[in-house]
Amino acid sequence: MDQYFDAENTKPKKDFFPWESIGDKITGVYIGKVKNPQIDQYGKKKVEYIFKTKDGFKFVSGRHVPENPEKGFDGYCILYPMLGVKPGTIMGLKYSEDIKSGKGNPTKKIEAIFPDSLVYEYGAIEEFKEKLGMFYNLETGVQAEEVKKEEEIETNIDDVPF
Repeated sequence: MDQYFDAENTKPKKDFFPWESIGDKITGVYIGKVKNPQIDQYGKKKVEYIFKTKDGFKFVSGRHVPENPEKGFDGYCILYPMLGVKPGTIMGLKYSEDIKSGKGNPTKKIEAIFPDSLVYEYGAIEEFKEKLGMFYNLETGVQAEEVKKEEEIETNIDDVPF
C-alpha cells in the first residue's frame, strides 16, 4: 500500500472557541468562513468563522443576524457583524452582552473588534490552506463531504471484473 501514499490524512477535530462569560474574546487573524453542513435544531445552517490565534486555528460557530432584526432573535443566533471583513484581517470577536429571547436561553451578542489601524496577515490564510485546505474550501465556503464508511459501500463480488 505504501506505493500509493505514505501518510494518512484524517479530518482533525475542530477546536471551537467557547463563549462562557461576558467579556470573553478571541483575537487573531480572520481566515474565512465555511458553512456547517448540519441543520441545527432551529432548521438553519450555522456558519463557522475561522481564526488563527496564538493557540492554533479556532472555529467560532453561529449565524450572522442584522443589528436590528425585525423578527427578533431565535435564542440561538449569535450576532457577528462580520459582513465585509476581508480574510487576512487581524481582528477579534468579543462577547458583549446577553439579549433576551423567546426560546429560554438568551442570545449571546458577539461583536467584531479591530485594532486602531487595520493590519492584514495573508500568510495565515496560506498556512491554513496548506494544513487544512483539503477539508475546508475557503473560496466556496464549503466543507469537504464526510468519507463514506466502508460498511456503507456495498460491492457485489460478482460485479467486479477480473
